[in-house]
Amino acid sequence: LYLLMTSLNFWIGGKQAVKAAALNPSRKIIEIYATSENFDFINEIQNKVKKKIKVTTKDNKSINKVFKTDIVHQGVAAFVEKNKNLELDDFLKLQDKSKDSTVVILDDLTDQRNIGSIIRSCVAFYVDAIFILKKNYSFNNENMNKTASGGVEHIDIIPVNNVCNLIEKLKKNNFWVTGLDLESHKDICKYKWDSKTAIVLGSEGLGMRKLVKEHCDELLKINTNPKIGSLNVSNALAATLMLRSLQKQ
Repeated sequence: LYLLMTSLNFWIGGKQAVKAAALNPSRKIIEIYATSENFDFINEIQNKVKKKIKVTTKDNKSINKVFKTDIVHQGVAAFVEKNKNLELDDFLKLQDKSKDSTVVILDDLTDQRNIGSIIRSCVAFYVDAIFILKKNYSFNNENMNKTASGGVEHIDIIPVNNVCNLIEKLKKNNFWVTGLDLESHKDICKYKWDSKTAIVLGSEGLGMRKLVKEHCDELLKINTNPKIGSLNVSNALAATLMLRSLQKQ
């Protein structure tokens, strides 16, 4: 079959995700499925891109069938090829030593919707790259791509095998590594950010692993109403990036 799935081809759903993929010159779109109600939306995309995209009209039930999970695809889905991941060494070579830079490190996060939200926040606040453990990163995860709302098209997501080794390599390249930790006594609101910063987030339930904490240069806490206890990890990152952004202005 023409649409035979391979390990490198996958479906993404949702208007924003499909539009971002179509507008990304490095992303190959094999085919778009869209309901007749979305003709204007598809025409808008076709008018903006220089590459020809095959579009097939399908009803919602047919589009539902291409996904393994029950995502809200809004009557639009795209069958796309996987983009090549940037490697850590290549990312560091591209870094301007005199320029401010922010990267985010995900230490053992597994919830794909949280990862998607984090990707979206990172793009919103001009983060340069996201590092994630290879075992937890599925480039074709439907929920992650939908929640990211096209964010995967605008940022380098770099899988790594070992977070501690990654941190040490970033340190050697002038990054100051800051972890978010509920047990820290340092208030993030009073923190003066370094020009090159790596922000480490722990897993949803357990936070950062002990050894990862020990490799960080600094541990910071977001003080919240004790009746809540703590923020969701993606919300905590959004708050952190906002504070860093405000300080840089």
